[in-house]
Amino acid sequence: MSLVSRLRSVANVFTIACPIVPFLLLVLPLCLASTVSQSLLWAADAPVGVARYRGIHPLWPQTGGFCYIDVPHVHNKRPTDLRTYRVLPGEENLYVGDPVALGYDGTRYPYFGPHPLAAAGLSASEPVYCYLRGPHFHAEQPPAGASFVFKAGVYWFIGTFLPAFERDLYNMWVNDAPVLTSYEPPQVSLADAPPGYVQPAALRVKPVVPGAPGALAAPAVPAVPAVAAVPAVPAVPVPPAPTPAAPGKKNLRGGSSPSPAHKAARKDGPS
Repeated sequence: MSLVSRLRSVANVFTIACPIVPFLLLVLPLCLASTVSQSLLWAADAPVGVARYRGIHPLWPQTGGFCYIDVPHVHNKRPTDLRTYRVLPGEENLYVGDPVALGYDGTRYPYFGPHPLAAAGLSASEPVYCYLRGPHFHAEQPPAGASFVFKAGVYWFIGTFLPAFERDLYNMWVNDAPVLTSYEPPQVSLADAPPGYVQPAALRVKPVVPGAPGALAAPAVPAVPAVAAVPAVPAVPVPPAPTPAAPGKKNLRGGSSPSPAHKAARKDGPS
């Protein structure tokens, strides 16, 4: 094929494709938007037995697999460990644990201690709190308007906890949920806290010093009743063992044992 023929073939391809490309650029975004809309509608009207989720979360059985869908969606399985979820209105399951601890491999933000979460669609007047005690990660930045300080490589919440935090303290059980053995949290401790950081009272453990103001009195230990002494059993005297009578001594019947001479006189008769 000559060079001219090749150029004509290329020109024919472009002549056919040029009208199609703008059409594809117009139709593909519409198809994508339609797919997302159908997914949202499906999540909003999920059938019975199907679980709704909002945002990313670990997959079953929480051994490293992760779902990265960050919009409301559904699955045919419910959460494996409810300690790491919060159920929102509409029966949506929101993952509130450390995603990195269970296999998440996306953008992460380090935190220390409890703080309000920044998941999309949450109410600012009724925040959802993270109850993790120490250093951990989340996939979202701190929520806008909240009081956070970035120090020692992590975010610290120095704002005020609303009554909902104390009301829902049972969510502290998230700290008992298992993590992958390969997980490494941020390397920071409470000693690195910024000025103004106050650890929530629910997380503080105060040692009880006996006699200190406000210390709880230890319950009285009931006295053990004295056991009456058992009278000693009197000893029974043991009679000595009898000994054989010596010649000329009294025998056991009270008489005297005859000597050999007396025995011989008895045998021969009187002289």
